[in-house]
Formats: sequence, C-alpha cells, structure tokens
Amino acid sequence: MKPSVKRTLKVDGGAGVSRWDVATVITKMVHHANRSGDEPVAIALPELARSFLENGRERAGHPLSLIELHAENPDFLEEFAARVTENPKVGEFVEVRSSRRRDAYDMESLKEERSPESFVAYTRLRIPNRKVSSGESAEKRENHFRRRAKRIQEANELPSIPMSSSQERGVIYPIPIKPRWIEDIQGVPVSGVINSYGLSGGENRLYLPLP
Repeated sequence: MKPSVKRTLKVDGGAGVSRWDVATVITKMVHHANRSGDEPVAIALPELARSFLENGRERAGHPLSLIELHAENPDFLEEFAARVTENPKVGEFVEVRSSRRRDAYDMESLKEERSPESFVAYTRLRIPNRKVSSGESAEKRENHFRRRAKRIQEANELPSIPMSSSQERGVIYPIPIKPRWIEDIQGVPVSGVINSYGLSGGENRLYLPLP
C-alpha cells in the first residue's frame, strides 16, 4: 500500500458510548473493507502515538480523540469516510475534520521536510499461541511460554481496541496497538503492508505521517 491521502475523524463519546466503542465500530468497518477487496484503508491514531513520545506526552489528548483514515484513492476515501459518519451506531459521535485538498500528501516530499519521529507504524502486538507442538523440546517449549508471558505483560500496558469474534458469539478479544519508529529518516519507506484491521503488518511496515 502506498497511501497519498487521509481523512481525520474527530471522535467523541456520549451516553453509554465511549471513544473505545466508536473506535471498535470504525475498526470493524475498515476490517470489512480490507477483507472484501475494496481499496485498502489504513488507520492512524496520532494522539496515541504522541503519548509515547517524550516531547509529546503533555500535548497528547485522549488516545482515540482523533482517528485518521489513509488510502491511495481520494474518491474512495471520501466515500468511506461518509459511510462512517452515516453509520447509525457511531455517526453522531464522529466529525470529519479535514479537507480533500489539505489532506493529500506525498511521502517522498514529507521525508525531506520532517524528522524520523514524524512517521509512525501502528502495529498490532502479536501474542504467541498457547499451543506448542508436542514434538518440541522442553527448552523450546519453555522459551515459547516465556516469550508468550512477556508479550502478554507488554500487551497489558498498551492501549487496545476491543473487537468481537465473528466465529464465536460473545467473545471479545483486544487488539493491542504498539506504535513504532525508525531512527534514520532515509529508512522510512514510502509504502508498506497493512493487515485487515488497517494496522501495519509484517516486516514491510507501513509508516504514516503524524499531523
């Protein structure tokens, strides 16, 4: 994916509806779009990222007060953002805070103007499965469970978007989000891979510009 345009959504809560609830619905919509073969949509959470930066912690608002949607096709993104604002569950809590002209961008040009901390990869922290092959050695099994325990501890300290399982009714699972940076500006790629939730996935991470 090589995004070139974004839409910024201002997210609020209301009676019985939190920003986390709104983020869950938006993430489900992105998940559906990416799974159904529509144009790819990536999610960015700039306030969440700022809360991880030493020089941005005091300025950072609620981690989900802003949700950015990034895409390659401006027409598709405009239509998708309209779907979000018209959604009966969360539309009244979402406001598009951007303009089509202002939100077009070119990663190559931005790299020449900005520092490395201006580009963030929003990744899902993966937790190793409980199951280990019975054929593995005792040492490998021990290392697996040690790594799993360490990841669980890390995930508990990260902000997570709750999602409901489409296969098991009533089952809720968290998606821990870990922002990542690159120290060298030349190492920031202009394209990358996202998973179906719109988060940076795999080794070829997608880095998005902070506003």
